[in-house]
Amino acid sequence: MKKFWNPLYIGIISYFCLVFPAVILWGINFRKLGKPAFAKPTIIIGLSLFALLVSGWVLLPESWDWILEAFHIAISIWGAAFQYNYYRDIIENDDEEYEIESLMKPALLSIIFVLCIISSLVAIHWFQQLEIEEKIHQARDLYDTGNYPASVSILKEIIQQDQMERTAYVNLSITYETMGKPDSARIILEDWLKQMPEDSEIKERVYQMRYQKEGN
Repeated sequence: MKKFWNPLYIGIISYFCLVFPAVILWGINFRKLGKPAFAKPTIIIGLSLFALLVSGWVLLPESWDWILEAFHIAISIWGAAFQYNYYRDIIENDDEEYEIESLMKPALLSIIFVLCIISSLVAIHWFQQLEIEEKIHQARDLYDTGNYPASVSILKEIIQQDQMERTAYVNLSITYETMGKPDSARIILEDWLKQMPEDSEIKERVYQMRYQKEGN
């Protein structure tokens, strides 16, 4: 199962909620100010920012996701402020009256919308994690009472639900060892290393298990 919370999805949603309306309004406003030549570069810059942000979300480590999202929102707020000051200077130095569309309102509404989505996803993830923790405790109780097959069944269910739940892999490996199935115990840890190859503690444990097998 893929991780439910994914900043990439939120970034794309918020891009279309923040930057795209801003790009459209910039084009409209430039035309109203008699500067239609600026509309096309605005669209190009907006699409370039989109490509840059998506490249960052895809290529940079996951730890950068929040930074990219904050940078993304900062761009939108800066754009609204720049638009306000830039257009105000033009209007104040011109006798003609203009009705300029403000970027502040759609930007603020979009930020609220994105924050609501984030809050909802975080809440769902929290409830899912709470459910997994309860299942882990249940599997541990079954292990303590000697009901190993039932414990294995629950731990496998947890891994199927969340492939990044390290505790389930470790506990399942221990249960297999207790049941006299060292090969299954080693294989489940190797499956975890496919998800998290930099886990040095599990690497060492897998090495020991292989060494013990060769020694026997």
